[in-house]
Amino acid sequence: MINLKVFQPTHAENRMRHEGNLGLARSNFLSGSNRNLHHLLESRFEWMNSYLNDDSNSSGLELGAGIGASKSFIRSKSFKISDVVDSPWLDYKDIDALDTSFPEATFDFIAASNMLHHVAKPSEFLNEVSRILKPEGLLLINEAYTSLF
Repeated sequence: MINLKVFQPTHAENRMRHEGNLGLARSNFLSGSNRNLHHLLESRFEWMNSYLNDDSNSSGLELGAGIGASKSFIRSKSFKISDVVDSPWLDYKDIDALDTSFPEATFDFIAASNMLHHVAKPSEFLNEVSRILKPEGLLLINEAYTSLF
């Protein structure tokens, strides 16, 4: 029998020194100095454009926008970004994805990129998205994290 020792670093031992610092991550992205990061984020969002109307006037919302990189890639004149935090670059701040408080049938599309694994109640999230999407609206999901959802 092999006895494997699992290494679990404490937060202080984490080599990702700026983990969770959205302002620093956003500055890094906007500086353009990291081409790999730009390519990663471009591939995360660029495909969504093929589902939007050709006139680019679709009203859209990203829930859980983080650093707001989607604004650099999604070509919609009426695209807004939101998150549960109060970051200055967000169009909507302190938005709970389970209870957004937007009126019914507000958006043509909702983007959710790498945020579903943070949602405590996925079925409530889907109900809320369904409520705020217009008829025939789209939920565009990019979720690389594998979870029970």
